[in-house]
Amino acid sequence: MKKIHKKWNSSELVPKGIKEIRKQLETSSGTHNDEARLIKEMKQLHESIPIIQEKEAIDAKLNDMYKQKKLLSKDLPKIIQEFK
Repeated sequence: MKKIHKKWNSSELVPKGIKEIRKQLETSSGTHNDEARLIKEMKQLHESIPIIQEKEAIDAKLNDMYKQKKLLSKDLPKIIQEFK
């Protein structure tokens, strides 16, 4: 999870984050350290795209599994009552 940015942590937000950092880099007159930090942050965002997509796919699978579990457990009390 360290490779995912705290603020821009979804596939919709990453391009906005890159654009915002690029604008800040181009318009601000910061120190060399500030520029290096911004460049590093942009690189981190670019590298996080596949990780975020993988995470979102896993989250979608988990949500589907949870919904299936909920549907299956809905009838469970009736089945238990039948066996008593």
